[in-house]
Amino acid sequence: MTTTSAPAAPFRYLGITDECVKCERCGKAELKSTVVLAILDADGNVDAVTYYGSSCAARALSLGRGGARKVLDDARAAHRDTIARADDARRMLAARGWTADAAPAGTDLDVAAYKRNVHVYHYSPHLFADLNARGWAGWRQDVLDSHARMAAAIRDAALLGL
Repeated sequence: MTTTSAPAAPFRYLGITDECVKCERCGKAELKSTVVLAILDADGNVDAVTYYGSSCAARALSLGRGGARKVLDDARAAHRDTIARADDARRMLAARGWTADAAPAGTDLDVAAYKRNVHVYHYSPHLFADLNARGWAGWRQDVLDSHARMAAAIRDAALLGL
């Protein structure tokens, strides 16, 4: 007889905020803070964001006894990670002269792709052969994907009020 475990909850911790102090699950107001959870779609992309009290977040994540403490610990760790990723993204965007609002285009994109090519060739010759097989369009797509990840990190931090 084979048993299957319940599927993992489609949530990802973003952190904790005190800007929204009402639980969206039970409606309890005047909380000290709420846990910010990203609701994920089937592909693992953020579909929506919700603000739960720690007890409701523990229930939503199907955590047993003592789940509220685990939720707070995990949310605090995610909060620190979200801040660090956003700070890194802001620093990298500023170094390139880009903004999180608009993806690089035209010559900015071509220069970034060229610099990625030179960096990979200079520091990782074995990776250069793999990237070279993908061509210029592949390098350009890498730059656009990198920008999208940096913009997402900044949006996640904004949801925490940072």
